Amino acid sequence: MIFEIKSDLPIATQNKIDYIQAITPGNRTVNQTAFLTSLAPYLTNLVISVGTDGLITTASGLTVPTGYSGFRKGATFIKTDATGNGTYMNTGTTTVAAWDLVDQSATANIDDHAVTGVKVATNLIISYSGLGENASGGATNATVTGVKDGDILLMAFNVTDSTDDTSLFEATANGDDTISQLGSDLSAKTLRFLLLSQQA
Repeated sequence: MIFEIKSDLPIATQNKIDYIQAITPGNRTVNQTAFLTSLAPYLTNLVISVGTDGLITTASGLTVPTGYSGFRKGATFIKTDATGNGTYMNTGTTTVAAWDLVDQSATANIDDHAVTGVKVATNLIISYSGLGENASGGATNATVTGVKDGDILLMAFNVTDSTDDTSLFEATANGDDTISQLGSDLSAKTLRFLLLSQQA
């Protein structure tokens, strides 16, 4: 498909559009309103810039032109009715455009192993120390200051006994500053918790 712009329509059609648009909306006939509605993309799309090769480099409109031809790879499209970020980049080809919202690139468009360490949040893997609880009589919450609800437990290392006690805790934090301890008396043990942060 080709990006619809008014200047590509026959002159007679353009003139009819101009004539109808000059009429106050409330005074237009049903047929006139329907005529404009049928040509909506031609009335709202705008080509902002074109490269020397004739390919569109920047455009705007109400509908993201997925699958369209004529857009340079890396071209920008601005969705003018977006409530938030409405800027897209063409990650497809010049013949079949595919658009990613800028700053929200689709996973499929990121090469394997392409994300370097400096692009990963420094607090992705977090570590906190805490004391265990006496859970001999049943599950109880161990206090681990700094942990957030939903953080994923990777390891609970018993520093006092130099043992891996991960199996004695729930797989995820069940609240801010708490992880459920499932059994055993660890009340006199110092533990080091390694977690995968799930926080934004």
